[in-house]
Amino acid sequence: VLGVQKYACQQLYERPLSQDQQIEVVDDTWNQVSATVANTLRLQDWLVSMSQLAVVVEPNELKTVILERLKSALELYGY
Repeated sequence: VLGVQKYACQQLYERPLSQDQQIEVVDDTWNQVSATVANTLRLQDWLVSMSQLAVVVEPNELKTVILERLKSALELYGY
């Protein structure tokens, strides 16, 4: 489950993450995207690249992995 900024969600309408993907409007800014996908390095890379546009809601294991990768990136910038 992801929270995705509405304008960034357009690509997921055109290229769904999975056959069971569902997109629900949360408010004027955010959508919630639910999809069953494998937790692969490619998925993690994509989520890190979307870090300003999307947030992992669940599963917690994936959320933790993405958070750790983002913290590691911040350390490279001295934060």
